[in-house]
Amino acid sequence: MGGEFIPELEEGDFAVDTRVLTGSNLQTTIASTQQAAKILLDEFPEVEKVVTKIGSGEIPTDPMPIEASDLMIILKDKKEWTSAKTFDELAEKMGARMASVPGITTGFQFPVQMRFNELMTGARQDVVCKIYGENLDTLSDYASQLGSIINTIDGAKDLYVETVSGMPQIVVNYKREELARYGIAIDQVNAMVEAAFAGKVTGQVYEGEKRFDLAVKLDTTQRKSLQNVQQLLIDAPSGMKLPLSSIANVEIVNGPYQIQRDNTRRRIIVGFNVRGRDVESIVTELQQKVKDKLSLPSGYSMTYGGAFENLQQAVSRLMIAVPIALLLILLLLYFAFKSIGQSLLIYSAIPLSAIGGVFALWLRDLPFSISAGVGFIALFGVAVLNGIVLLSEINRLHHQGDKTAMQCVMEATKSRLRPVLMTASVASLGFLPMALSNGAGAEVQRPLATVVIGGLLTATVLTLFVLPMLYLLFQNRKERKMSIHKITSVMIIGLFVSSFAHAQDSVELEALVLKATNESVAIQAMQKKVEEYETLANIKAALDATNISAEYGQVNSAAMDHRLVVDQSINSMKLYKAQRERYLLLAKENAILLDAEKKKIRQVIEENYYHTLILLQQEKLLSNSIQNMEIAVDKMRLRFEKGESAAWEVSMLEEQLWKLHNRLTSVKQQMVVSTANIQAYLPDFDYANVQSTWQKPGLMDKLDASQLSKNENVLLETNRIELVKNDRSSIVGQRLPVYHLGVAAMTIKGYQNTEGYDVYYGNDSYFYTVQAGISIPLFGANKRKLQSNAVSLSAQTNQEWFALNKTQKDYDAVYFKATTLNQSIEQYEQRLSAAQSDWSSINLQLLEKGEISIVEWIALQQWRNDTQLEYLQTCLEYSTQLSILHTYSPIQ
Repeated sequence: MGGEFIPELEEGDFAVDTRVLTGSNLQTTIASTQQAAKILLDEFPEVEKVVTKIGSGEIPTDPMPIEASDLMIILKDKKEWTSAKTFDELAEKMGARMASVPGITTGFQFPVQMRFNELMTGARQDVVCKIYGENLDTLSDYASQLGSIINTIDGAKDLYVETVSGMPQIVVNYKREELARYGIAIDQVNAMVEAAFAGKVTGQVYEGEKRFDLAVKLDTTQRKSLQNVQQLLIDAPSGMKLPLSSIANVEIVNGPYQIQRDNTRRRIIVGFNVRGRDVESIVTELQQKVKDKLSLPSGYSMTYGGAFENLQQAVSRLMIAVPIALLLILLLLYFAFKSIGQSLLIYSAIPLSAIGGVFALWLRDLPFSISAGVGFIALFGVAVLNGIVLLSEINRLHHQGDKTAMQCVMEATKSRLRPVLMTASVASLGFLPMALSNGAGAEVQRPLATVVIGGLLTATVLTLFVLPMLYLLFQNRKERKMSIHKITSVMIIGLFVSSFAHAQDSVELEALVLKATNESVAIQAMQKKVEEYETLANIKAALDATNISAEYGQVNSAAMDHRLVVDQSINSMKLYKAQRERYLLLAKENAILLDAEKKKIRQVIEENYYHTLILLQQEKLLSNSIQNMEIAVDKMRLRFEKGESAAWEVSMLEEQLWKLHNRLTSVKQQMVVSTANIQAYLPDFDYANVQSTWQKPGLMDKLDASQLSKNENVLLETNRIELVKNDRSSIVGQRLPVYHLGVAAMTIKGYQNTEGYDVYYGNDSYFYTVQAGISIPLFGANKRKLQSNAVSLSAQTNQEWFALNKTQKDYDAVYFKATTLNQSIEQYEQRLSAAQSDWSSINLQLLEKGEISIVEWIALQQWRNDTQLEYLQTCLEYSTQLSILHTYSPIQ
């Protein structure tokens, strides 16, 4: 596709960088530009007027040489054009006609674009190649070669090669032999040349109080040609007058025209405008051709600037901005759905929307630009928004619990079809005028709008078709995984999976469990223990201590010498392997204990948390009953004062009110106990801050024997069997030989050789020996250990069977009780749903009217309270049994 910094803006007029031959005078520049302007005005009816700017103004903010000028071509409205339909076509035709003016070169650009390029790079062309080096002639040569290469590239127009030489100069080279012959000093000749052509002060002239220097130099007519310099007379000491040409070579040579520098390095510029192609593809092609055809010597280098440099800098910034934008989108999605999986489902809209944006750019033949990059960022946000609309509806239907995943998807896509299409249509139609606009500034707007419209088309397809299918795949995989493990929700702490299903309050509970687990000192200590054994298991071979011994005395001779011995014992590799396996088994045992401790913390938090929720409902129920009873007591006292009731009726109501207060006090005491149990792990817990209300959790599927075998009680016994087997491996390893390796260094200060002479060695003479040995167990102690180990293994196997059998029996008993309580709760709910919530007020009205007796009213009140309290008490017991059942969940 190629790329460009920003699309070229059609500003409506042309600014033509016009240049004549280097060194031309003002009259030549004026004549050439006037001739070019006349051609434009006569042959192109699109031209309204032509204004030429030559040289620098009084305030030289834009310094230019005399041979350079800006030809400002003011054009009529585009609808009045007849010679061409586009600016590029018109520039091509104008440039071809202006080329007929002798010695003129042109470069067509837009006014603001030309000034912007000059401000950024020091040159007016779109792409500027700068060659750095030391020698101006070498730089000029390589610039010419580079210009030839650029002329072979399609789309590179208005080539400009900076001129660094060509300024005519008169150079005087002295003939030192001739100067010596006539006895003339070089300083004398220099003074004469300077006085003749630059002038020399010979005195002063006064006009009143004013004083002026009197300078002497040749007349203007005598300083115009080379012959005037050659015929300049020089006085010799002998009195002769010699022409300068007789003692020096005087000639005209081309000298440096200008010397430009960047960062103190000499450089030359080769620039060109881009027409009909994008900047990136042209520069890429140019770089490849330069690499193949132009080899710069050491000390010379080349850079590519202008619009290409701006593009590279902008792309580098986008490489930072776009990932940050994508990461923020993903982060916000996670905050919205609290699920990495669902966030990634919606996030999948981004690549498909990007495909649509790229395809739309390719279809309209638009290169990538910074405007398109900004459009991609905007596109990603809108594409994700449609996914949020659809997935939120699917989740809402799924949480109702009465529909399958397929039903949720079908119903959500049907109900959210219009919102998704509306969101995509609003954005697409809103950008449509920008995509089709041809007015001023449309070049920048067009890529941005094209990206958004094309991307939204594919993103909408993703939202309505691909996203639901991905959701079904994700949901089916999730349900399949849950079925394997027989669980219905995943714990936040992620360390083991529980089978706990909540209808409404799991988030708050899981937060409490997570916090209690993280803050538990026991958990932290057990984690350190696991890390300790895992670290020990990484030791490949725990060698015994190295034995180092030293001797001093009459060791080898009658003289006093010394010996140093280093000895190392090496056990069998089987023993080292058994040691590593034992550390791994100990780490596994502590990991099981760690998971069991987490289950224990969860059970305490879960049980007391639900107790708190149920007790809060009991408190609310009793408070309402007390309020109704207090109203009844007050009204009964009024009836008693009027003589309409007996004193025993008032007493009976007061007795019931007292009982209700006692019940409420008991409930509050139980709440204090439940709160204290939670505060043992979470000191800052306060039931007053609990926002949830209790709803009956569903009963988990019954675990089978294979799942119960992964309970911590059984796993501990299984791991202990492995420890017993490991002990056997250690015993077998101890029966294998132990190898000994050693080295000794000693001195021998005197001994008698075979010839009967004593030989002496000093302290600096050492003798070395190498030792190797083996230790072999010869007695039967290890055999008795193996027999004992076999007995331990048999006992531990029985212990494992007993633990599995006891776990199965205990679990069956708890599950049976939970099932019975679950059925009782359903029966209570049916009975309570059939009752009227306003019985208390109705019965109170009947009591006031005397239609029921006080005994009947109290009986109805007591029946209602007892039924609801029994229901809540059953819920209390049910939640307790569920908390116990969760402790039997398998450890992963």
